[in-house]
Amino acid sequence: MCKFFKGWRGFQQALLIILDDLKSKETYFVLGLNATENPEEGLLHIPKIAKKFDEKKIVRKIILKSSDKDMMFKYLKEYGNKKFWDIKHFPTVEPLEIGMSNNYVILNLLEKEPISILIKNKNIRDSFLHYFNTIWKISAKLKVS
Repeated sequence: MCKFFKGWRGFQQALLIILDDLKSKETYFVLGLNATENPEEGLLHIPKIAKKFDEKKIVRKIILKSSDKDMMFKYLKEYGNKKFWDIKHFPTVEPLEIGMSNNYVILNLLEKEPISILIKNKNIRDSFLHYFNTIWKISAKLKVS
């Protein structure tokens, strides 16, 4: 199964499907988290969905684009519940980020008008998770206080 979502509303709808796929205290993996092409617009939408992940106690295991470390510190200071975030950084390429839940992969192209592609396929999810774990091992830990 593959679904396409367009715009910030579509991005949020796709992430709600991901959220429904996860039980409390399970992990959502993100490879290539970045500030989006329009960070101000992103901050109008992303904290709303992140709050829902926090309420469900979903752990976020993130590999952040290295050049976006300052943005992540600012975001976590203003919006984040740090106990649910495990963050490393690596020189990834934007604007694509890849998220993985139990049964889904989401490809988010975070341009001015975001596009999300949601794929429900455990084999594809497992392949992307393998890449995530490989990069996780060589990424630097982000020290969040």
